[in-house]
Amino acid sequence: MSYDDRVVEEPRVPAIKRCASQKEKGGHGQIDRRHLHPADWDGNGPCDIIHVNPDREAVGVWVNEYKACGDITNWNYMDGFGVKCVGKRRVGIFDLAVRFADIDGNSRADNLCIEKNTRTTAFLNHATGQGYVGQVKFPIERDRGNINWADVNGTGRAD
Repeated sequence: MSYDDRVVEEPRVPAIKRCASQKEKGGHGQIDRRHLHPADWDGNGPCDIIHVNPDREAVGVWVNEYKACGDITNWNYMDGFGVKCVGKRRVGIFDLAVRFADIDGNSRADNLCIEKNTRTTAFLNHATGQGYVGQVKFPIERDRGNINWADVNGTGRAD
């Protein structure tokens, strides 16, 4: 049996719990890939894997514990970050109510709640916890599945 970490292009993926002790391996069951978001949660550089649980309105994070020249297989699962987004995901693969991008420039993925009309509110991710800042984008007549957040002008903040 293999416990390799992987990114796959399948509708449902098995999620393996990574622990500090690699002897302890527990399953998280099948997770819809639309609920997995690669982003830097803790601001240390390596990409972490953020899991949005739409049934519990909660976020869990597999924090990448990679250190330079270290073991790439160490992951630490953290759970219990509340998500209070109004909308839910819809049918399309990109039609998600919750996305993550660094909008304040602190190298941590911020929690973005995107409504059907693209109106977006945010919870900023700080070392001390998340803080609600309200609306960060006004609604436009576009499908939210076509909205992407990225740093296009080099400021270190997603646009």
